[in-house]
Amino acid sequence: MISVPHGGNIAPSFIPDRKCNNPTTVTDANTIDLAMKMDSIFKVKTDCSPHVIYCRLRRTKLDANRNISDGACGNSVAFTAWQEFHHFIDTARLVIQQKYANKAFYFDLHGHGNPNQRIELGYLLRANELELSDETLNQSQYIASSSIQNLVKNNFSKLSHAQLLRGQHAFGSMLEKRFYPAVPSQNDPRPGLTSGYFSGGYNTANHTCYNPNLDINGVQVECNFSNVRDNEKTGSLLQKLLLSQSSNIC
Repeated sequence: MISVPHGGNIAPSFIPDRKCNNPTTVTDANTIDLAMKMDSIFKVKTDCSPHVIYCRLRRTKLDANRNISDGACGNSVAFTAWQEFHHFIDTARLVIQQKYANKAFYFDLHGHGNPNQRIELGYLLRANELELSDETLNQSQYIASSSIQNLVKNNFSKLSHAQLLRGQHAFGSMLEKRFYPAVPSQNDPRPGLTSGYFSGGYNTANHTCYNPNLDINGVQVECNFSNVRDNEKTGSLLQKLLLSQSSNIC
């Protein structure tokens, strides 16, 4: 399941620009296009399609990765759009889990403007927590704060929390092996305390197993611009990644 909350460019005049609580309104450029590429390559490789939910409204009008008060700023139309976006995620999750149970996974897709050109993977662990040792990150209190805590309990290889975050088989390490720098990963295990690293937001906290009512694992994927989503030629990160994988994905 893939959601894209900040890639929209529709800005109807009947929805006022968000002003409440000092909002962030920058668009995550080309993230909808990237999600569409992911969708198409999954279909080519597996004859299956992920569930893709994206918000077409510009972030000046709606932020679908905030609580409804901050995201819609009291406007009734934006309020309805926020509810529909999250309802689609809830519906997709139920469909997936009924068929695949603990194999379900959720990506909340974003784009960042940090100067360090690497993909930031947010598992809801803050930068200072990722400074900790693997032994500490494997303690129950840090697993309970993670958006992949259910994967820690249910992975065939019995990998630890720290190994899933930044070991050789971690998602970030898989990206690194295909020449897409990522953090956390085996080569870049800690983002740094002053890096502006994005650890995950509202969607990751509420639509993954960090929410005690859910079982699905997930991650916020903050894509850098250069060589990932800057144009159609180089904006095919997942295209390259998935074409290099086995066809037995679904």
